[in-house]
Amino acid sequence: MFSRSVQRALRGSAAAAAMAALLAGLSAQEPAGGVAPAVTPQRVQAGAWTLESRGPWTAQDRLTARPPELWVTYMHGVVDFFARPVPWEDLLAESQPAETWLDPAAVVGNNPFRSSPMPALRLQAGQEIVSGKPLVNAEQLAEYAGRTLRIFVWMGAKDSGQGQYLWNAAPRLDVLLTHTSGALLSSFTGPMASRGTFPWHCYYRDVPIPPPQATLVEEAASVLPDGLTRARGLYVRAVNPASGTAWFSTLSWEVVDTTNTLTAADRQDPRTGSLAPNPAVDELPVHLASGKVLHRGLEPAAPWAFLQGPRGGAGRVPELLSAEGLKAYIDGVARHDPHHLLQGVARLPEWYHSGAAFGCLPPHPDRWIEDLGRQMLAAQDSETGFWGYEQAPRSMATTAVIVERMFGGWAFRRADRASDPQPWLSCGEVALPNPESIARTVLSQQSAADAGSRGKGAWSIIAGHYATPLQLSADTSCSLAATADAVFLLRRVGERVSGALRTRCDRAIQEGLEQAWRACVLPSGLWRQTSLDSGPSTGGVLARLLEASPWLEFRTNPQIRLPAVPDQITAGKASFTVPWREPTPDAIAVRIYIAPAGTAATALGDQHLAGVIQASDGDVRTMDPLLAARTLRRVARARWGQAGFEDFPYTAWKLGLIREDLPVTLEGAPLELPLPKDPGAAIFACAVNAAGETSRPLPISLARPQGTEAPAALETPAVPEAAPAAQAAPAAPAAAPAAEEPPPAW
Repeated sequence: MFSRSVQRALRGSAAAAAMAALLAGLSAQEPAGGVAPAVTPQRVQAGAWTLESRGPWTAQDRLTARPPELWVTYMHGVVDFFARPVPWEDLLAESQPAETWLDPAAVVGNNPFRSSPMPALRLQAGQEIVSGKPLVNAEQLAEYAGRTLRIFVWMGAKDSGQGQYLWNAAPRLDVLLTHTSGALLSSFTGPMASRGTFPWHCYYRDVPIPPPQATLVEEAASVLPDGLTRARGLYVRAVNPASGTAWFSTLSWEVVDTTNTLTAADRQDPRTGSLAPNPAVDELPVHLASGKVLHRGLEPAAPWAFLQGPRGGAGRVPELLSAEGLKAYIDGVARHDPHHLLQGVARLPEWYHSGAAFGCLPPHPDRWIEDLGRQMLAAQDSETGFWGYEQAPRSMATTAVIVERMFGGWAFRRADRASDPQPWLSCGEVALPNPESIARTVLSQQSAADAGSRGKGAWSIIAGHYATPLQLSADTSCSLAATADAVFLLRRVGERVSGALRTRCDRAIQEGLEQAWRACVLPSGLWRQTSLDSGPSTGGVLARLLEASPWLEFRTNPQIRLPAVPDQITAGKASFTVPWREPTPDAIAVRIYIAPAGTAATALGDQHLAGVIQASDGDVRTMDPLLAARTLRRVARARWGQAGFEDFPYTAWKLGLIREDLPVTLEGAPLELPLPKDPGAAIFACAVNAAGETSRPLPISLARPQGTEAPAALETPAVPEAAPAAQAAPAAPAAAPAAEEPPPAW
């Protein structure tokens, strides 16, 4: 708490007067109609402060009678009335004096729904602070382990976010989870991306809480660099990275349960049709990266009026649905800011096709999507095939996103799944240009596998943008993001080239995956974003790399030796045992498949998988690829809540074929399996290499004891129905959230 003398001094200061004037001016910018609900105010005490809430809602009913003005003040119309407020004074360490960091003149008010006299944290340009004390302490984390907490914060800003790219520039509040040692386990980036000058707005971030033993501390990142000692807990990091002043006020938190879990339709702003955190002031990339609502049950969704810019209630979005407005946005904004190019322009095809199919688009010119495609063709570098922006005119990262989202009108050709059309990821009839140039340029950016090695490996950090051979030789890092982009591009354009270039693309994909696996994946199943990182901090990217690679596909390589297992096995009364008598150097596992009677070896697939013998000792890097991917997903869920495995259609489909209770052994131990119910079931064994390729299937015949019957519940794995043509839209890059609804399956 401030001393009275300090409070008087600050209240009398020019800064306080300026802030009061700012808040008064900002509140006057709010749309008309924000009249306070005619209800008795609800009050809650937080230390010395009394907060007041005005609205008809209760803890059990938060959706009734929400006016459109609520979204002007609250992200997604989600109120913080029932959360536990925590004053900043309770979060600052002794070395973080309140007199330095807090502004008692900056108080939440001038809106119809909430007032709070708590002093706000004030950050000038370039300032950052991590709370010295936890917002949620270790005892509370233990109480809510396995659940999700919602963290609220009020923010306002003046002249913020100038001079840097959008997401790098906007002030934000992140949530950090620490281990008992004080080491950082996970960071949860705040969703706010509002910049410039804007009035008080309440944002929130949902944070999944793992159990304390979910992650080993030796795989955690380093202790936060400010020198403070922190216990296990949830801390907050406030950042104003670019310019101006940002204020952060009235932090609070609550447990997420059925009373405050909202559907996408519940969160959609009825005025703009957007899911952006702050629709009135957020820029186009924030609207598009926040997901879409296609319908409200059987009713249509609110129209996507934000695409009309200020006319549709989105004051900082240009008028996109005219040829002139689209060109002005691409040339005048996106060319200078990659966030506008990748999360704005590149997302437009998916939004266009989905909105047209579901009737969410405002009026627009005919063949608008083809005009978008032609403008992107003109922006491609003809020599390299790459796209870019002003500061990086030839960028692999940029090219990967544009190819995926604007020229990705078909799924990859898979060894075990049909290639389905994806017209929502295309610019109509405008085809991908210069695939050979793209392939050769990506290959030219590939690094050596190891220092002094002639063999090729993954792609380095610097390869994310176009680099010279000398620059590449100086960067020995392995980057998951750059490797994922490269593998995706080689897979996509490799289908459009032939001969030696196609062979080289396929080989480079395998080389990149192998080095990324060695350099970035940890034994437990967590991973680092680059080989230079001290430990894991955020999820994502790895799932995208695996989706682009053939690693999980059922592929037969005749050069792999048949597994050294018996081709005839005498069964017991209810089970049979498969020994792996002599593991070979090229095999890391043996898969046992049980298929319906009469299934030919050529018709075998992973839907028939019955068990796996692994040479691995439990290190995920030496596991069978299918089991490794399943482990990665499980560990990522425990650590980060999710890491993208559910967002990629092929990976989700393939892992969905694998039983959760699949019998598995380690260190080559014999595998015991229940007898299949069908006495004529076809049983095969396949050796598996580190690339996920299998040997030719080895038939195994069972000699059953006379009179033996398998338990009735033990079924032969059935062949699943064919996967639908479009299960979900391909996922966005890691910095951005996944779409709320899949595109229509044309």
